[in-house]
Amino acid sequence: MKRKILSILFALVLACSFSLMTAVPVSANPGGIELVATGDSTATWTTEEAKFGDYSAKLTMPAGTGWVNDNAEARIAISDVPTLSDVTGWSFWAKGLDAYYVPIEFYIDTDGDGTVDKIIVGQKMGSMTSEWVELNQTNMSMYMTWKDGYEWLWNWSKVQSKYGDATLLRVDIGYGSLGSNEAVTAYVDDFTLNDTTYVFEPPTKADILIGSGVPGKGLGEAPGLQKPFNPNSKAADHAGKK
Repeated sequence: MKRKILSILFALVLACSFSLMTAVPVSANPGGIELVATGDSTATWTTEEAKFGDYSAKLTMPAGTGWVNDNAEARIAISDVPTLSDVTGWSFWAKGLDAYYVPIEFYIDTDGDGTVDKIIVGQKMGSMTSEWVELNQTNMSMYMTWKDGYEWLWNWSKVQSKYGDATLLRVDIGYGSLGSNEAVTAYVDDFTLNDTTYVFEPPTKADILIGSGVPGKGLGEAPGLQKPFNPNSKAADHAGKK
């Protein structure tokens, strides 16, 4: 177990340098959530498990290669929290039998130019069970920064003390920043930041049609359009296109 943990920590430094460059969106939520996957990993909306609502994000990553070549994450654009010092609390829900706890990544701008300068990775040691667990700023036991050097920040208080003035641009939840010697599968549900909850539900048919520019005042209220397309089909990719 000790050897596995050490390999995971070492892999963090290697993997983060690839996660931004290679991730390709495979599913999007108009509320600010994208599911991204690379390599042999997958990130999909599913009804197999859900803590809230009907859906959760199912994340899978194969053994060994996740450190560099594979990522499976939920990506959340943040617009209503100016700096890390303004964060009063955050949490998300996850479950996965024998999978290590799902990491979280905070992408921050430290110099005010609107680009990512540091990535702060949070991780809880140990393995999840088949029960849903809430992960938050108090039970994540390891924080590490990447980009232009790295450092250990062992708790959230130290993160805010060091980078409280930094702007929070985005949050990623999922596998990729930490590798694994074993194949992992996990489910992730709603992320809450301060008083805002980012609901892990796929976009409805109306959301996709409106987002693609389809005209029509009643799209948002049409009864038949208030549910998502089948996540296993390609209908969402072609909706509203000629």
